[in-house]
Amino acid sequence: MRRAQVNIVIPAYNEGRRLPDYLPRLCEALAKSSLPWRITIVDDGSREDDSHKMRECVRLCGSQVSLHRLPANVGKGGAVYTGWDSDHESEWLGLLDADGSIPPHEVLRVFSLLGQDDTDAFFASRCKILGRTIYRSWLRHVCGRVFATLVAAVTGIPVYDSQCGFKLIRRRCYEAVRSRLREKRFAFDVELLVTLRQSGARIIEVPIDWFDVPGSKLHFVRDAAQMLAAIITMLIRRSTYSRRKS
Repeated sequence: MRRAQVNIVIPAYNEGRRLPDYLPRLCEALAKSSLPWRITIVDDGSREDDSHKMRECVRLCGSQVSLHRLPANVGKGGAVYTGWDSDHESEWLGLLDADGSIPPHEVLRVFSLLGQDDTDAFFASRCKILGRTIYRSWLRHVCGRVFATLVAAVTGIPVYDSQCGFKLIRRRCYEAVRSRLREKRFAFDVELLVTLRQSGARIIEVPIDWFDVPGSKLHFVRDAAQMLAAIITMLIRRSTYSRRKS
């Protein structure tokens, strides 16, 4: 197998139903890409029955897909970093949600942007504009907009959607900031964004099609409160780091 130019890490926690529906379609679409790729499923401490279903799905998808099982749940960010940290060759590292909300053709479309300019990271964005299709529940939309507004206000970064589950980052840019990344759960996307920006990485948001898939683990009040607390903690840590550096 050729050395992968893009390694997409899919964190999966109890995704025995949704991942087997999504992964084969994703692999079929990526087979059309001119870029060498591979997919790493990180099983984030799932129940045994879900883990078995995901493992069987990976087996059927061929040699370009592998699975790494964590013994206990560490959070989405922790699972992503586990996959990224084990890769020392790929030029680009990706994050993709396991639920299938991002159509495979959109993943392929963003692939086509890689290497065209000096962009260091592509963050997908659920922005409903002409030419893009977004089907999203009222609850998820409200939660997403509230959180995005908080992120922009607190960090000073005019990001529209820091939480969308599809990102591609140059490996060298990730490795340059890895030692400063601490968040493993709710605010890991935000910390990654802030830290990359502070390092001088060039980041752009790419509007994509997005379709709400049943089975979300989102809890509006609980998750919004935990996200806000995590962001505040992260910013305090960033401020302390900056003072020590100066």
